[in-house]
Amino acid sequence: MKRLLSALATAGFLLAVGATTAPATAAPADGGGRHPVKPAPATQVWATRQVSAEPGQQSPTWLRLDVEQLTPRVITADSPAAVTVSGKVVNIGDRKLTDVDFRLERGAALTKEDELRGALREPADAELVQPLFTSISKVLEPGQSQPFSFDVPLKGSTSNSLALETPGIYPILANVNGKPDYGGRARLAALSTLLPVLGVPGGEARPKPVAP
Repeated sequence: MKRLLSALATAGFLLAVGATTAPATAAPADGGGRHPVKPAPATQVWATRQVSAEPGQQSPTWLRLDVEQLTPRVITADSPAAVTVSGKVVNIGDRKLTDVDFRLERGAALTKEDELRGALREPADAELVQPLFTSISKVLEPGQSQPFSFDVPLKGSTSNSLALETPGIYPILANVNGKPDYGGRARLAALSTLLPVLGVPGGEARPKPVAP
């Protein structure tokens, strides 16, 4: 686990606290040896997942998904019982979209350093646990946007939570489905990221080492 967290920190992942960058932290006036820290850009935190298309065809672009916040960014034993994900969707196509729904999914924990480094280059599978969809908007006209904010329980049934039981680093997927005019229901947009879980809320925290 330490090696995996070290790899995340090296990639700048654990410095990011949301989907936007923040100003660098100024060094203390007393020259205490600390250096300014700039959070990682959003592209290092959320990666676009390919939207499926027919073989040999380019995926149509109907919707833009902006995840503006995911909190807490690192889960510990004393974290809230749910993770909050918020942002907005924008209809960037030329067709009306109906029944625009959202769900946050997760994959199996990454247990090896090479798996983690691979996930930082290319989004890992995050479709092991797929809760039910929640509605964002019944109708989204071309050019229209709609904000959203959902609390997703960390523990519980796979139908309404991420069903976390043990610490680990988990790939997660923000998935938006809907139905464009003249087409069938499909995935409209998807973004992937990693969620470090140092302890499951309500469970025992990992003991601190004698010499950290």
